[in-house]
Amino acid sequence: MTALESLTNKYQKNELYNAENTEAIAELYAFSEGLKLCYDLIDDTYREMFIATACDEGISEYESLISACNIDSSLDGKRTSILSVLSLNDHNGAGFMLEKLGNIYNITGNIIEENQRLIYSTSDNLTAEEFNQIQEHMQKLMTINKEAELRTV
Repeated sequence: MTALESLTNKYQKNELYNAENTEAIAELYAFSEGLKLCYDLIDDTYREMFIATACDEGISEYESLISACNIDSSLDGKRTSILSVLSLNDHNGAGFMLEKLGNIYNITGNIIEENQRLIYSTSDNLTAEEFNQIQEHMQKLMTINKEAELRTV
């Protein structure tokens, strides 16, 4: 049922609008068009929230999280890459996420925990720009209540 049909049925039952009153029908039509815009926006937002259905802004937002990855340019390729990087389950967690981050940037290191803080320690030679980029990316990817940092030794 369209918004117009729904509005028309409700108002006719309450006898607020007469079906023969063209001004009233025009008013209901205008209301229904406004509601349709709202419904469409909600549908688009809902679709873009999930990797499996995102097409535009949602995919772009997720891509920005894994910007260092070389990902396929097709929509399905993007979804697969994003899901691979961001996947967490009972067998992995924040440490696993940091390992994936190391793989994305092609760096090697060890993950240690100090005072409830995860540390990715690497002996790779990183420029200040690379270090800052990885550290920023690390903070974006941490999805649980764990703090993380990058250290070079």
